[in-house]
Amino acid sequence: QDVNDHSPRLLPLYNASLREDALTGAVTDQLFILSLTAADADAGPNGNVTYRIISGNEGSRFRLDAISGNLSLVAALDYETTRDYTLRVQAADGGSPPRISTSSILISVLDVNDETPQFKQSNYAMSIPETLPVGEKFLLVEAVDPDSGLNGLVSYRLMHNGSSGTVEFPFNISKDSWLSATFPLDREQSTTASLPRLRLFGTFVATVLATDPDLGENGAIVYSLLRAEGAGDGAFAISASAKSGVVTLAARLDSAVQAEHRLTVQACDLGQPPKCSKAQLVVSVTPENRASPVFSAPPGGYKFRVLENATRGQAVGRLIATDADPGVNGLLRYSLLAGGSGSFVVDAASGILSVARDDALDRESQSVHYLTAVAADSGNPSRSATVDVEVGIDDVNDAAPTFPSGGASFVVNISESSPIRYPVARLVAKDADVGSNGVISYSLATGEGDGGLGDFSIDSSSGLVTVAKALDRETRPYYVLYVVAKDAGWPQLSSSGTVSVSLIDVNDSPPRWMPGSHDGVWQFSIAENSPAGTLIGNLLAQDADEGENAYLLFRLLSATASDGSGFPLSAFSLV
Repeated sequence: QDVNDHSPRLLPLYNASLREDALTGAVTDQLFILSLTAADADAGPNGNVTYRIISGNEGSRFRLDAISGNLSLVAALDYETTRDYTLRVQAADGGSPPRISTSSILISVLDVNDETPQFKQSNYAMSIPETLPVGEKFLLVEAVDPDSGLNGLVSYRLMHNGSSGTVEFPFNISKDSWLSATFPLDREQSTTASLPRLRLFGTFVATVLATDPDLGENGAIVYSLLRAEGAGDGAFAISASAKSGVVTLAARLDSAVQAEHRLTVQACDLGQPPKCSKAQLVVSVTPENRASPVFSAPPGGYKFRVLENATRGQAVGRLIATDADPGVNGLLRYSLLAGGSGSFVVDAASGILSVARDDALDRESQSVHYLTAVAADSGNPSRSATVDVEVGIDDVNDAAPTFPSGGASFVVNISESSPIRYPVARLVAKDADVGSNGVISYSLATGEGDGGLGDFSIDSSSGLVTVAKALDRETRPYYVLYVVAKDAGWPQLSSSGTVSVSLIDVNDSPPRWMPGSHDGVWQFSIAENSPAGTLIGNLLAQDADEGENAYLLFRLLSATASDGSGFPLSAFSLV
C-alpha cells in the first residue's frame, strides 16, 4: 500500500501577460491563461492533485480550476488601475493528511488604447491683439492620456465646426500644443465659411461675409479669390454682391487627388484708395460613402456565453465589422438595437459587448438573451448593418436544493415491529440549477441525540427513508430524523428537512414482578384466626407495553402449605 511520502511539485514561478481588454468567461480547452501541472510520485489518492489560489486574487478576477489547473480570467482588467497581479497558488494531494506545495503566478497587464485624452481645462478663453505677429505663440492647451507609451502620446490639431463648417480666424496649433496665428489679424474682419461635403460641379461651398464701418462707397465691399493652394486653382468661383460673397464649385473635385483646398478670399471696399482684408477658407473634400459595414460573424450571427454571476463591465465577446470606405466613411460606431432587457451594453468604438450592471443575469429566469447589434459608419448619409447576437447564460451554483411547500417535514407513525427496509417516508427536493449543480444527494444528519442514525437509513439518490434495524418502542418510542439535501456544485449548497417517527406499540413485553419478592416468592404473614376478607398483602407487577397491552390480570394457579401438604385454593382470592 502506498505511503504519502511525496509532495506535489510546482515550478517556483509562472509568468503570463494579458491585454487589459482580454475577454472573460469560463475555461474551455482553448480559453485559459495558463495551466498548472504538479507532478506527484505517489499512487492512488495520494497522487491526485488539486489546485487553488490562496492569495493575491483581489477582486476575484481570476479562477483556478481545482482539477485541471487551468487559470482563467473572470472579471475585466484595467491597466490604468492595476498593472500586474501576483497570485499565490497551492497544489495539494489527496493524502491524509495532504501534502502541499506553493508557487507564484506573475500576470502582467498590457496596455490597450482605451482611454481618451482629456484636456486639463474644458474651456480656454483669452484676448489677443490684432497686431499679434504671424507665428507668435499666444496660448498653451494641454491634454493628458492615462494610457502608456504611444497610446498615451497626445497630438493636437484644430478642427472646424463639425455642424456648420464655420471657419473664423486662421490659427495653427503646434506639436507641443501652442496656438499661433497663420495670417495677419484684423479685428474688423469677420469671415465665415460653410463646409458641406462636395461632389458635383456648381455645388455651393460657402458664404463669406465682411463688414466695413465706413459709409457709401467706402463701405461697399467686393470679393475675389486670390489663390488656392494645391490642385484647387480654377476649381472654385466667387460671385460678388453688395453684402456677401458666395463660393461655388467650378470644377469637379476628386478627394483621391486633393483632399483639402486652402482658398484665400479678399474683400475690398470701393474707396480711393481701396482698403482690403484677406481670410483663409479651408475646403475639405470627403469621398462618397459607397460601402456599408459588414460584420465578420459566422452564419446565424454571434453566439457568446457568460456565467450568470458576471458583474458590471465583464466582457462577453467582441463584435467586429469592416467598412471598405476610407476616412470617416469607414469609421464605425457600434450600438444595440434591441433585446437583452438592458442587461448588456456595447462599447461604441471597440465593439466589445459587456454586462451592463451587477445582478443583471439569472440563468434560472432567462437562460438565453437575443440581441440585435448595429454597426454604423460616420459618413453622411450614414450606412449601417445589423447582426443577431445570442448570449447563453452558463449556470453558477447559486440555488440551494429546496423542499416543496409542506415537503420538508413529515410526521409518521409506524409499528415497532416494522421489518428492516420498511419504507418510512420519501423526501424530494428540487434544485433550479442544471448539470452537477442541480444533482441532489440525501443523507441523515445528527439532530436531537443521534438523530436516529443507525436505526434508519436514507437512499442517497431517491430520498427514501427506511428502517435500518429492529426497533423497540419500549427502548425508544420517538425519533426526529434530520434529512440533508446537498447538490454536487461548487461551493456545495444544501437544505434540510425532518421526519418525526412515532413507534406504535406491539404486545411484545411480558409482565414483570416489581421488587418485593424474594427469589420470585412473595412472603406474607396472617393470623390463623383472621376472618374471611382479611388483606394478606399486595402483589406488584408491571408491563413495558402501553395501552391495553399494559393492563395486567392476576390469578392464582395453585396453593401449597409450607409443610408440602395441599392447600385448598378456595381459601384465597385475589382482589
